Amino acid sequence: MRLRGFMRALAERHEVTCCMPRVRRETVDQLRTLGVESIAAELRRFPPSWSPNRPLQVAAAGLWRVPRDAVERSDVIHVSTVRSVPMLEQGDLRRVHLDFVDALSQNTLYRAEASRLPSFWRIEAERLRRLEVEVGALVASSSCTTEADRRAIGIPTTKVIPFGVDLPASVPPSASRPTILFPGNLGYFANVDAAVWLAEEILPLVRETVPDVRLLAVGARPARQVRALAHTDLIEVHGDVPSMTPFYGAAWIVAAPLRYGTGLQTKVLEAFAHRRAVVTTTGVASRVPGVVAGEHLETADEASTLAKSLVRLLLDQSRRDRLAAAGNAVAQNSSWHECGRMLERAYQW
Repeated sequence: MRLRGFMRALAERHEVTCCMPRVRRETVDQLRTLGVESIAAELRRFPPSWSPNRPLQVAAAGLWRVPRDAVERSDVIHVSTVRSVPMLEQGDLRRVHLDFVDALSQNTLYRAEASRLPSFWRIEAERLRRLEVEVGALVASSSCTTEADRRAIGIPTTKVIPFGVDLPASVPPSASRPTILFPGNLGYFANVDAAVWLAEEILPLVRETVPDVRLLAVGARPARQVRALAHTDLIEVHGDVPSMTPFYGAAWIVAAPLRYGTGLQTKVLEAFAHRRAVVTTTGVASRVPGVVAGEHLETADEASTLAKSLVRLLLDQSRRDRLAAAGNAVAQNSSWHECGRMLERAYQW
């Protein structure tokens, strides 16, 4: 989503080429609608000569390389996440802008807390941390999505460029039945944890007061734990849907009770764009620029207090409408066009 928004904004003023390991026909067509050309990365004969102790998460990228002619004709090489850095040679990094997106090493430490293999993920986090420092010292410029991630990465010159959001042309009316939506990548560990927590601990407390409430978990790649939550008429799980707008439309409230993770949660901005009230944790809310708890959304960090916030909003339409309107004003000022301008300024070395 972030890379697509950046490319669309930059293509208005620049020639943009997207390089990826595998180029599918439908991807080529989608990129061309944005004004972006695509090229395939090349399989390497030999692994890159730098960073011998690469983290597992970035090792696969080392199998591929950006074609030399594409590197040489580019004024700026924009690398999306530290995972993709091994697709380049070390000498190329002096013309690279690295969009960390978030602090992947910190994110991996959170994964260690939630995993049955904590030791493995802690070692992986330390390797990622070393790679972030190494690469951050070599690239021409870098960016991330939040101030918290910039501090975790530890590179003072990293620019904070938040996510943008697309405003829908229209939003369907809310469902007649009280409906809570949990959107996101349902295979991502932090979302899996949040969806299970919401369904198994928070929702039963909500049903004590609002017995007919329905939960929709919607997004890409639902993990086994999320698919197992589906219960006829109580919890619905929808994976890889063509559009999220009908589900945002059905929702009375968007819930985002994430206990782990880094970066700016786009589900909050998308809820704002669709004019829906949001209940989330304080950590998520603190990373959304311009947002004040109680004015733009509701926050809590325990199952009982999250349930109380959900119940209060389900029973108070005027409160839902006020939060939705305030959140929508934030979304109106979160355009990809402005994010593209911020990125262009970061490119000016």
